Amino acid sequence: MPHEGTIIALGSLPPHVDGPVMGYVRVRVHVNVANASPLSWLVRIRWWGTVAMNQLGDVLREGQVLCFPVNVSKERFQKYVNDMGPLRFDVVNKDSHQVFGFAEIPLSWTDLETMGKQIEADISGNSGMDSI
Repeated sequence: MPHEGTIIALGSLPPHVDGPVMGYVRVRVHVNVANASPLSWLVRIRWWGTVAMNQLGDVLREGQVLCFPVNVSKERFQKYVNDMGPLRFDVVNKDSHQVFGFAEIPLSWTDLETMGKQIEADISGNSGMDSI
C-alpha cells in the first residue's frame, strides 16, 4: 500500500496492462538546476511503453513521491524491467511542459527490490542543468 503523502500515478506498470494490483513501485526525484528554483520544474517519468513525447504523462514536483501500481506477477514484472532498458526522466518547465533536459537511468530488478535505493544521473540536453 502507498505511504501517506504519496501520489498515485496516472498509469500502471507495465503500461496498458490491466489486472489486480500486485504491488507498487515508488519514485521520488531531486532536481538540481543551477540558478533556478526547484518550484519551476517538473519531472516526467517515461517507463517503457508509456505516453508519446507530446503528452503530459506522469509528472512530479521536487520531493513528491509518485506511486505506480504493478498489475502483473513478480515474475512478469521482472521480465518487463529486464526488457525495458533505461528509465527516462524528462525535466520540464512547470508552466509550458517544454522539455529542457533529460536523464536516463539503467534500472535492474535488484534496484527495484532494494527499499530506499537512491540512484543519481546527470541531466543532458541543456546547459545549466546539473543532476537528477
